[in-house]
Amino acid sequence: LYRVSAYHLYTLLLFTWSDLKTTTFPDSMFGLLTAIATIDNDISLDSHDAIGAIPTGVLHRIPLVLIWVWVNQLVFNIGNQQRLESIAEDSINKPWRPMPSKRLSATQAKLARVLASAASFALSRNVGGLRPCITLMFLGSYERKKAENEFDTNGNRLLI
Repeated sequence: LYRVSAYHLYTLLLFTWSDLKTTTFPDSMFGLLTAIATIDNDISLDSHDAIGAIPTGVLHRIPLVLIWVWVNQLVFNIGNQQRLESIAEDSINKPWRPMPSKRLSATQAKLARVLASAASFALSRNVGGLRPCITLMFLGSYERKKAENEFDTNGNRLLI
């Protein structure tokens, strides 16, 4: 059970590996710094060191912020990387990704995207960020549908 779980978790990580330092970590830092900047209390930085001035509630949410950003990035990346054009491009540029390396079939990737979408929605509903999550899902669906229908005049359907 451990090996199977580790294999699948690693597969999911491969979908987002290229975006960890360019999207996941910077977006997480932006969210955390925004949370810290909008704290409305009487903390005086003169009487505390910088870490002492940050309420522990914000510090305790760092793992949740990282997970939230990563899961939402995962949904987008799976959708983007499962397109035939993306698989062909990744076969040349990033052959270690799950689709060109054949770690997942097209059907398995679609199931992974649906499950990741459900996990993203559930996580966002429980820890916060539901509206941004739904917005990201909508924009990801729009982007996929637009790419699929570049030459189709019926581009008004959404794909989730």
